Amino acid sequence: MRTGNTTEREAPWKLEFKWDRLLPPKWKRPYLIWTHVLLKLVALITIMFGAPGVNYFEGEGYVIDNIKAEFNATVFTFLAVLDFFVTKNIIGPKLTGLHHGFKVDEENHITYHFYAEKDFLSRYPSTDRDSFFTFMVFFSLVWIIKLIPVIITLSKFWIPFTILGFTSVYLNLYLFVQTRYYRQWTMSKFFAAWLYNFYMRIEFAEGDDSGNTFRNSYENRMRY
Repeated sequence: MRTGNTTEREAPWKLEFKWDRLLPPKWKRPYLIWTHVLLKLVALITIMFGAPGVNYFEGEGYVIDNIKAEFNATVFTFLAVLDFFVTKNIIGPKLTGLHHGFKVDEENHITYHFYAEKDFLSRYPSTDRDSFFTFMVFFSLVWIIKLIPVIITLSKFWIPFTILGFTSVYLNLYLFVQTRYYRQWTMSKFFAAWLYNFYMRIEFAEGDDSGNTFRNSYENRMRY
């Protein structure tokens, strides 16, 4: 179900993924973006190099190796889940004004809602919004690179955890993109725009079918 002022015809979002706009001095809320990056980086470092404190398990052999692997997997799972929910419920909404999650309607039906705050395009800095999405894309790509050799070597123990790491980042990216571009953009189109890396404005011509669809969905949508 879709609610809220999730798209604004009068203020199309610019995809200005220029590196000079993504540097820390340009950020309006640097503490949120640094937290955004740190959560993902810590989870990635944990699965690659081991969790803090794993060296306290002294000794050698099959049993100790299993204990270390299970300890690393447990810590990593906690960090990946923490990153997903902190990004979904705190960092994403505060940087973009976009929200998604389960809600109970008036008829006590549980549905998944996508909604945005009113005037979110003007209220939330585009530099922070662009940086948020860029780091989501970047870490999604890093997890894909990490997943490929794990699958090739058939590391059965780490395959599900590596998939969990990728899912914790990409699923949030997918849901926030769906929140922002409801039924307008596919993920392939979003990635194409991101890779373009210069300047793109989303506009819908009055005579275009996509514009008509956009206008109808916009007019029929409830305000947040």
